[in-house]
Amino acid sequence: MLKLYHTSDVHIGVQNRYFGDEFLDIQKKFLNILFDDAVKEDVKYIVIAGDLFDSNFIPSKIANEIFEIFLNYKEINTIIIPGGGIRTSEGISGHDAYVARSIYRRPDIEIFLKEPNIHLLTPDNPTTKIDDVAFYAGFFDIPKVEKLDGMYHIAVVHGCFSDHPRENEISISSLEDTFFDYICLGHYHFYKKFHKSAYSGSLVQFEFLKAKDATSGYVEVKIADSIDINYIFFDNAPRFLKMDILNKEDLEFIKNIDNNTYIQITGYSKELEDKISEFISQNIVLSDYPVIYERDEIYELIENSLDEILFKLCNELNSNIDEIREFILNNLNGNLTKPAIEEYLQTRFDI
Repeated sequence: MLKLYHTSDVHIGVQNRYFGDEFLDIQKKFLNILFDDAVKEDVKYIVIAGDLFDSNFIPSKIANEIFEIFLNYKEINTIIIPGGGIRTSEGISGHDAYVARSIYRRPDIEIFLKEPNIHLLTPDNPTTKIDDVAFYAGFFDIPKVEKLDGMYHIAVVHGCFSDHPRENEISISSLEDTFFDYICLGHYHFYKKFHKSAYSGSLVQFEFLKAKDATSGYVEVKIADSIDINYIFFDNAPRFLKMDILNKEDLEFIKNIDNNTYIQITGYSKELEDKISEFISQNIVLSDYPVIYERDEIYELIENSLDEILFKLCNELNSNIDEIREFILNNLNGNLTKPAIEEYLQTRFDI
């Protein structure tokens, strides 16, 4: 059986409004926890699927400290690909993309890349084989490589893939319908699992995201006769949520957040306008341009949320979205809030 850990989008050096320079210490702390977990579980491979660094201009002192972490765990093979924020006709750019002034081309970093347990895959050298495991890199595209000898074949891809592709996205099926046993995805900062691939999301969350996406952790992959993909949460990592405050339940939620949780209020019900100011604090802020919802707009917003949830449900059940939508509306007894919808779906359809 093959076991590996998969992470991406660590963004070492990113600026965080709450922690300032201390955020680097938080990132290094959880990077060490990742490797400590691997030692405890006898995991020999950790894959970083792009954007390890927030930019190619990170000070060498910081970059060296990160590679020292990898070097300290000599029993673990660390497989890294450069990332990038965008791909155009001129190539990939942004973050730690493999450009002429790439952080990975620095002489002091190249010394680390000669170590036997640190493996950098680039557009120039997109494959490597370690023991009986072959790794293949792709950069905003499906890896264009020949299959190597090996028992297991792992793709490491930084780019935009989806089961429902929008503009500039590639269908995940075109990536999964290949000889790869698992595809480590990077670029999106939230966890999302497909059939035999997953976005790990950021190792430590650093930006405001919707509640369901606001997590820190990594992906554990086990491959034998079948593939087992699990997300491992960091319970005590900082959490950054962006949310609309539409009812008393939302107010109660933000009232009871812990010290590790930070909230950006992106909108609120006009009926709750007088209450919102009572909750503004160091951990709770208003966005620069919050949306103020009238009652009718809230109903429309929740209906849109329902449609979003149903989109996944109908794909899984191969059902008609309008029929299920009407069925749910008729069975919620007027309690039309997004948590109520999600709870009902989990109970009724086990999703």
